[in-house]
Amino acid sequence: MRIVLREEITWSNIWLGLAGIDPNAQLANCQLGVYDARGTLLAATADISPQLMTEAIAKPLPLAKPFTAAPGTYFIALLLNGNWATNALTLKSTGAGISVNAGLAPPLLRYSTILTGQTSLPATVNLAEQSTSTINTGWASQWYVIS
Repeated sequence: MRIVLREEITWSNIWLGLAGIDPNAQLANCQLGVYDARGTLLAATADISPQLMTEAIAKPLPLAKPFTAAPGTYFIALLLNGNWATNALTLKSTGAGISVNAGLAPPLLRYSTILTGQTSLPATVNLAEQSTSTINTGWASQWYVIS
């Protein structure tokens, strides 16, 4: 998800809103990360798999190392790895749906997918490779908060 900061802030947590959980999922190596507009990884969480298995609420997930971000464009990446027993793992939504990227193209998509088969967040990503293939199936409405 793309986020634009208007003022300098220190990021310590990324809040993720869970609307539903899959208690029988087998998750491992799930992370949240922050990339800058060049596609460079700035910070990441430890494995958040256990937190994705408990309580369908908004929850803060701490970055391994807080950092100060200048005004600019950033991307929050969610890396999901595992096997699901149901489709119950759902994120709280904004209601924006698939129209959220209206008129935008890579590398400026608000919501997108990039890469597959990752077990950790890569040090860099090519934002020109953003895709809406998954987003167009209804994933383009989750929200995140930074603190």
